Amino acid sequence: MSRTLSIAAGLLLLPFAVLAAPPAEIVDNPIVSLDEAIALLGEGVVGQKLADEPLPDPHLLLPSRAGVWTYSIVGGTDKGQVDTIHLRKIEDEHHPHLWQRERPDKHLISLHVQEHVVAITSIIVPEHNLLIEYGPDEMLIPQGMKVGTTVKHRSKVRTVSLNRPSHERAKGFLDLVLTYIGRFRISTPIGEFDTYLMRTDIESKVGPVHQTDTIYNFYAKDVGVVARVARLNVHAVLVYRSDHRNAYLLSEQPRFEDSAGKAVDRSAAERTIAVREAGHAESTP
Repeated sequence: MSRTLSIAAGLLLLPFAVLAAPPAEIVDNPIVSLDEAIALLGEGVVGQKLADEPLPDPHLLLPSRAGVWTYSIVGGTDKGQVDTIHLRKIEDEHHPHLWQRERPDKHLISLHVQEHVVAITSIIVPEHNLLIEYGPDEMLIPQGMKVGTTVKHRSKVRTVSLNRPSHERAKGFLDLVLTYIGRFRISTPIGEFDTYLMRTDIESKVGPVHQTDTIYNFYAKDVGVVARVARLNVHAVLVYRSDHRNAYLLSEQPRFEDSAGKAVDRSAAERTIAVREAGHAESTP
């Protein structure tokens, strides 16, 4: 198992679904504290703590707009590299709410995006001829969580070969503890954002692979993730071990596109940027 697959599994596999049986308890590993995450993002990135308010509708935090999001890795194992996310709508009359989120040459995630719902349906990792399936579709962000509350869930995971969908390669589980920490002002190279901070602790076992991760996502309305800190720890007994920490910061304005891939107006995102100069705030027009 390569690092690409560990990132696919850890950084973006964050679905959860309620099962009849209670989820397994996740041990609080000495992974990444909030203070460590803030330090990894760098001085001045995480600013003022904002007034508490419940989480808004999930589709506002992971907006359904085709485009490209570019992140600089500002701290950690891969510091100095750039990470790019492409989001596009799938034109399918039978699945009108299906989107794809792609990290080029790495993996492709299918998302169900609708009012009140943002859910993963599957993930493709071409390098490993791998399809990761979830059923039923599983939400990424709970709606209406209050600051300080926690949601625990367990989901089933199944992997198959892309060229042999009937060939099951492995199956297992993924346990999540998702906590809404609060709201913070985040400074990026393109401006300041008022964000909602979610921490996700992951423990999973799929085939021989065991994984324990901690991920902090700072979400801004109508923009998506503007900052992220992820610690991904994956190992398979006597075969593979990987332990990486990285901090990501949105480094360019999201480039919104139409169905043909042409750039379109991005004012919806720009309006969310609070530009503060000389001690007072104004919004972009």
